[in-house]
Amino acid sequence: PSHEVELEFSADDAVLFGPIHPGDELRVRYDLDRLPDCRGTTWGHPAWSITGYWSVDGGAEQPFEVSRVQGDDRVAEEAILTVPAGSELAFWFAVTNRWGCHAWDSNYGANWTFPIEAR
Repeated sequence: PSHEVELEFSADDAVLFGPIHPGDELRVRYDLDRLPDCRGTTWGHPAWSITGYWSVDGGAEQPFEVSRVQGDDRVAEEAILTVPAGSELAFWFAVTNRWGCHAWDSNYGANWTFPIEAR
């Protein structure tokens, strides 16, 4: 039976609340203040976004959104991912804007990694 596990990227930490197994739903919460660069507006609306990426065992990256526009602001958006088979999940994040600015939150290039445990 699958269950839901939370992974929280707070202002200064990355915490997994419980073990993850193949088939589990992983709820990812990301504090947008972790990536303060590249912010800007166009006509009063945010012209930037933050995207999360994950991969399994060093495989192809899979993007997911961790922010959305709400009115004249950009707010955090929880992502729910289904944990695939494998032994390790890696996560990293990027902020981009319409003027070509990019900044990364990737544990200094090492990414954040979490084990996928067998049932």
